[in-house]
Amino acid sequence: MIAANLQIPTVAEIVAIGANEADELYAQQKHSTRLTEAGAIRKREELVRSCVEARVDSIRSEVLNRYKWSYDEIVESSEVQVSEMAVWKHPRLLLNLFEPDDVLWCGAVDETRTENFKRRDEWLSGPSAPAQFTCPSTFQLGTCSRRQENLLHRRYLVVESDTLDRDTVGGVFQWLIEDNGLKLHAVVDTAGKSLHGWFDAPPHMLADLKLVLPALGCDRHMFVPNQPCRMPGAARNGKFQRLIYLAQ
Repeated sequence: MIAANLQIPTVAEIVAIGANEADELYAQQKHSTRLTEAGAIRKREELVRSCVEARVDSIRSEVLNRYKWSYDEIVESSEVQVSEMAVWKHPRLLLNLFEPDDVLWCGAVDETRTENFKRRDEWLSGPSAPAQFTCPSTFQLGTCSRRQENLLHRRYLVVESDTLDRDTVGGVFQWLIEDNGLKLHAVVDTAGKSLHGWFDAPPHMLADLKLVLPALGCDRHMFVPNQPCRMPGAARNGKFQRLIYLAQ
């Protein structure tokens, strides 16, 4: 446990410490193990992941408690009072995070037809809730598939957890904001058990975040840039997916 008056390490610091520990372990092991170059790289990556996970285990409760940000507090902290707006406006507010000519995918998880890919402003001129799902990345014009080769830009990283409840995952969000300098743009209530936090996706941080966040209980699948995520305004099991936080 970290003392209450001590600084919790950042994502970059956790990975740096874990990498140093992994290098020490690897130096102790490599003399008795014959590995190809590729095997040596894989072995070191496994050691780094294991050491980072151990570091995260040691700070998890402190992160979640020190930066606790409950569901109601997230709603109250919204810079735009989305909770007071009609839910049909929510998808438009989320889509406005993108540029007018960004080509976005919206649809059911298994839908990848041409009509599922439109410029942002085309979606805005259509139905109030385009679909159950969208994607935090943009695609090439004219595509009809969400395959990786058709991606153009990764605009956002969506952080979510299926193991941390809606009053707990906010601690991860707040730690990313306060100690790691990530900008939170929106939080979507999925009308299930999780929240989706839409963050900036700085390329230089993604590899470190991919090591640390899953160890905190976040879904590693959300690091796949074409992974579907919930669209606010759509109905799910009798409830609406909705925005609960939006930055100005």
